[in-house]
Amino acid sequence: MVELASSPKGLVIAPMSASFSYTEEANTVSDAHRHDYHSLFYLETGRLDFEIDAQLIHMTSGALLILHPEQVHQSVHSADISGWVMSFDGRLLDPQVCAVMEGATTQIALLNPENNDLTFIRQMLGLIFETASNNNQGNFNRQLLHSLTNGLFYKIAELYQLLKKGVGEIENSRPAQIAASFKSLVKVHFLTSKKPSDYAAMLHLSVSYLNDTVKALTGFPATYFIQQQIIGEAQRRLCYTSKSIKEIAFALGYEDHKYFIRLFTKLAGSSPLTFRKNKQNISS
Repeated sequence: MVELASSPKGLVIAPMSASFSYTEEANTVSDAHRHDYHSLFYLETGRLDFEIDAQLIHMTSGALLILHPEQVHQSVHSADISGWVMSFDGRLLDPQVCAVMEGATTQIALLNPENNDLTFIRQMLGLIFETASNNNQGNFNRQLLHSLTNGLFYKIAELYQLLKKGVGEIENSRPAQIAASFKSLVKVHFLTSKKPSDYAAMLHLSVSYLNDTVKALTGFPATYFIQQQIIGEAQRRLCYTSKSIKEIAFALGYEDHKYFIRLFTKLAGSSPLTFRKNKQNISS
């Protein structure tokens, strides 16, 4: 597939069978990697398996997967696949859509839409492909492409919203907006800001109000989401890099690597070294 950096439109899309180099040999394994952009995979037919942040994900016909920039992933198996793959700069999406899609710090966005929604998604992907392939440099070609992409993601965000929250929750309430903004800030600043008070200051709120709001909506205090973001990134680096635990701790903002080891052990249920060894044994 063409690299996103080479596209002036901020988006590339292709039929999946034509863009996946490992489809000819279904058991070929790709190297683990991550991008600085978002990716969408829609599987029309066949089976496609990914490992995402050390979790095995199985896609079957009709499945839709969204990968966020921070997620380390690799393909581990494919068979008889057809569908679409799209990479895009998240900045072209409506910020409200991004807030829904990235609202959870750890959740993998795998959807299995109903038939009516699948029809809409297929049609929109076809229109996006047709528009992106159009070499006509008209004044509104890029705007049309981005509008179609947002139209697709309004539907996807709606489905993802229902998956996460359940029907009937008021997503546009002030508390919901605060929680979404807090989670978005955590994704950006977790390496340097590790206390709820840091994020309360960014949002111009009191610490108690931020904690109460986040806990009321999610069942977890603000500290939980900060720590989950940190431990999630630590697990990625333990699985997919050869850096020492001390180096990883320092990269994550901990000068005292022993404190980092104690925190990781408490939150992950095993020491960083044990976690790395267990993942290596599973992969071998």
